[in-house]
Amino acid sequence: MPTSDGQLYSFKYVNGIRRTRGRVAHGHRLRRVADVQTGYPLLLSELTITTALRTAAMSALAARYWRARTAASWR
Repeated sequence: MPTSDGQLYSFKYVNGIRRTRGRVAHGHRLRRVADVQTGYPLLLSELTITTALRTAAMSALAARYWRARTAASWR
């Protein structure tokens, strides 16, 4: 997922690892932000926890929306 505004360039690196021998599938996510002119990295951030929190928050929001729609249809 690359993006750039002409001054900064950013991409998200995702490495997924398949489930093997009963182990749970997992992966790693990194974000890198660099200066476009020099290529010098300005930020390297680990995003595995951020991704998990965002997924949980969106799931909760979707459940709340679904519940409100379901409750309204029963009235």
